[in-house]
Amino acid sequence: MTEHELEATVEKVEAMFRKADSNIEYLSRKLNDDFQQSLDGESSEVSPLEVKRHLQEVKRELSSLQEDAAGIRTAQQEMMSQLKGQLTAITQVANGLQANSGVQLDDCTDQEAVIEALLGFKLTTPDTAAQPRPVQMVVGHAASPTETVPSGAAGSPITPGSSSSADKENETPPHERRLASPEFYPIQESEFLSVSDMIRCRASLADVNREYRKLYDHFQVEPNSAPLTTRDMVSMGMRITGATGQAKLKILRSLKILAITPKGDVKLLD
Repeated sequence: MTEHELEATVEKVEAMFRKADSNIEYLSRKLNDDFQQSLDGESSEVSPLEVKRHLQEVKRELSSLQEDAAGIRTAQQEMMSQLKGQLTAITQVANGLQANSGVQLDDCTDQEAVIEALLGFKLTTPDTAAQPRPVQMVVGHAASPTETVPSGAAGSPITPGSSSSADKENETPPHERRLASPEFYPIQESEFLSVSDMIRCRASLADVNREYRKLYDHFQVEPNSAPLTTRDMVSMGMRITGATGQAKLKILRSLKILAITPKGDVKLLD
């Protein structure tokens, strides 16, 4: 089931719930009004025929509500079954990527706990014993089949100054280059992809860098300003509302670029 089909199913279930609530409220008001009119009449006695007629109407309404409830339960069961299958598959893929990359996704803990509470089963966790060991390059030894050694480099010692400045720059992690740069340093694709898919949602690298640049410019001009509220950021032209908008801020938080207060205010980290 695609994401659009899943959203349509959820909307259908919500509509059925709303219809059932509306029917119950309508039935309650109708019975109350009818009996009130009977009591307010000339005679204080309630006609048995009227009571019987009301009971028949209640039975018909109740039968309709039971059918709606049965349909809701069936839709819920189907949706939960599909969600369990999809989330289990997604979790296994994410854990596999985490095990292969060696990156610990701490930001997913709260989200996984919520999902586990809703679904009623434990999401799988990666087997630490199955995580691959990092490849170590030993100068002067032949490379293993999984190692790549530049032509002419095998068996020759590495002397100071033999690597170019460009190679040294490439070896520096992006976050260290960002801290050392006096100017705006955008998020690199490798950083972006290191963030969990559950956090990234539909946000793109270009959109995240666009919002990051606006925050950077603001705190460059006013470094001692208070954290920005959601209203402040929207007034700055930032698109940070909705699931995708919030994902942009969560990506920046995962990369230790900004901090988000419990109220949702944002402040860039030094």
